[in-house]
Amino acid sequence: MSTSVLPSAVSVLPAAVLDWLTARYMSDPTPSSWMTDEGVEVGLTVTILFDDFADYLLKAGLDLQSILGNFRNAGLIGDGMVEVTASDNPADKLDHYAARLNLTIGRHRVVRIRSAILDAKRETAPAAPQYVSRDQLALICGLRSKKTIERWLEDGKLPPPDIEGGGGKPDQWIWATVREALATETRKILPERFPSMHQPS
Repeated sequence: MSTSVLPSAVSVLPAAVLDWLTARYMSDPTPSSWMTDEGVEVGLTVTILFDDFADYLLKAGLDLQSILGNFRNAGLIGDGMVEVTASDNPADKLDHYAARLNLTIGRHRVVRIRSAILDAKRETAPAAPQYVSRDQLALICGLRSKKTIERWLEDGKLPPPDIEGGGGKPDQWIWATVREALATETRKILPERFPSMHQPS
């Protein structure tokens, strides 16, 4: 069997593909040991057909080459060719994965899913920015009115609003950009996410 050696690297990996590969790994009750052409044992793997992986990515609208490269570089999969040959000895049995995949005599491209897939971190979507008004800034700082906020703005101690109000709508700040300056002025530890988020009023 000829299969690429897996380098050690870290990539950003989509959770849906991780989950799909993990499910395929878990569906095989007897993962097999994998030895590279260089004689390096890389632990337990589960073998699937390359066409199955490619078909899943195509239906999911994902780029095959980039996904394949990222997962290979992260050390979670390997891909290559296997050859199933005829034997003169009727007692000989196909390798476990070859029998499970119903591989016919000939060459087949496969993907080896490594056991490391079970511990791979899932990609999480970044939190949406939180927009807060002067009233909300005053409230979380424990100020009696927003006049103190206005004074800090005039003195340049706070950044200008990310969205300027007008027509009855308030100025708005992205909480992540104003939090540090507020913490400096109030000498308080303020949360990374604004609690009980409501629309600015």
